[in-house]
Amino acid sequence: PWLADGLNVLFTLGAMFWSTAMILYPRDLEAPVMAFSALPLALFLFKITKLGHLYMTRVGANVMQTLGAGIAGLSLSHTIGLAVLRGVATSGEPFFRTPKGGDAGSLWRALYAARDELLLMSGLLTAAYLLDRNMPYESPDRSLWVAVLLIQALPYTATVLMALVSVLPLPGWIIGKAGGQSTPPPPVVDVPVTQT
Repeated sequence: PWLADGLNVLFTLGAMFWSTAMILYPRDLEAPVMAFSALPLALFLFKITKLGHLYMTRVGANVMQTLGAGIAGLSLSHTIGLAVLRGVATSGEPFFRTPKGGDAGSLWRALYAARDELLLMSGLLTAAYLLDRNMPYESPDRSLWVAVLLIQALPYTATVLMALVSVLPLPGWIIGKAGGQSTPPPPVVDVPVTQT
């Protein structure tokens, strides 16, 4: 899954580059064909379905907890993707521990910490809007490409949302009581078979 996050960073940058070119040269460039656009959508739907199933059946989380876990997990995608790409490209890059449980800080500090993701989110959402509203012709390929851009913006939006949540005094009851794990299956007991 981490390699997929690294590839997703590259895909996002390519999608932004292609979308910018489509906006600047609308008569010369078209959206990628539907088959190319459908793959990231299918992978995202699989990831979301798997997450929902695992958290609700194996962890015993309720819907709000599963949604919160999904947002928190998505918010790490860009950071993990960059770490994977750095790990592939370099050999001496040190590992930096992220600070945990510190002072909540200010809104501006939280947004500054998520500045890369805020910029990418804004770029993807702006590109999706401009492609949907300002192109001279309708195309199913373009409509699907706009959907891909919106899906690609979700991890970056999740990061910005988590940055905002980190500075807000939110009560824990919003996501509900800590769910216990689902009942584990009974242990397997080896019963020796005796022959008479």
